[in-house]
Amino acid sequence: MLAIAACAGAPPSRHEYEHGAMGTTFRIVLYAADPARADRAAAAAFARIDALESVLSDWNAASELCRAAAAAAAAPGHPIALGDDLVRVLARSQAIAAATDGAFDPTLGRCTQLWRRARRRGELPEAAALAEALATTGHRHVTIDAEQRTLTAGRAGIAFDLGAIAKGDALDQALAVLRDHGLPRAIVDGGGDVLAGAPPPEGSGWIVGLAELSADATEIAPIRHAVALAHGALATSGDSWRALEIDGVRYSHILDPRSGIGLTERRLVTAIAADGATADALATALSVGGPDRAAAWLAHFPGAGARIEWLTASGMTACAFGVWPPMMSAPIESKESRRER
Repeated sequence: MLAIAACAGAPPSRHEYEHGAMGTTFRIVLYAADPARADRAAAAAFARIDALESVLSDWNAASELCRAAAAAAAAPGHPIALGDDLVRVLARSQAIAAATDGAFDPTLGRCTQLWRRARRRGELPEAAALAEALATTGHRHVTIDAEQRTLTAGRAGIAFDLGAIAKGDALDQALAVLRDHGLPRAIVDGGGDVLAGAPPPEGSGWIVGLAELSADATEIAPIRHAVALAHGALATSGDSWRALEIDGVRYSHILDPRSGIGLTERRLVTAIAADGATADALATALSVGGPDRAAAWLAHFPGAGARIEWLTASGMTACAFGVWPPMMSAPIESKESRRER
């Protein structure tokens, strides 16, 4: 009883953990008075992320996503049963796709597969193969019944790519686990995208560094600015991490759903939203839509905002849209600073 009482009155201390999943490194920083409790909570959060990877991966043919997509593609018009996690993420994907006029589209799976192969080979996808893949896409040809937990495809051959929302959802679920363990003062980082819970004891928010393009937009500049984040998520998308260059044209890993071709305009988008899944998907959608569509699309997501950098004939331009927090000079040793992915 004395040991328990002493532990209960102890001030919370900082604990850090790392874990590889979803092709990246997830990092948890939390505050807890009991180190053993912190360890258990972090382990449970990472186990939740691993479980989601087995459901949402489009790399693993045995994942629930791939099995459900194969069944739906082979039997258009027939509902396919889904588990709770998959129906949640697909339903959220469809809602964001509708709100962004299809700029975020979870049905680009076959196009994504072609571009992955193209990057490995260093050559553009064949036009005929790309046209065939594009004919299987379209979020409007998918119906998700959240109540019945089913997926119905209106086109044969449809495939999914949830890479622009799965990490964000994993952040949401991991932070929920930490809260269930009574540890709300935490931040979860998934390859640079972050979700913050309650702030650290000594501040009003977690200091999160912002990725920014260099003056000529050829690379990511050293971190210069940051925002204080609490009870919200931040995600960044751009072509500085994965791209294919052919004949002097740089093709991003982010595909335009209208053409199935990688974006060629130099943009870097950082989105902030109430949850990780929304921030993750909005960063991709706004990479496609650009500054012209940002304000209209963000209006569908209360409290969301974005900062977009893009290259024009006169040089780099940056602008914030929606609800964007004040920026500050980034601390040199900020461990919560956004890391390149």
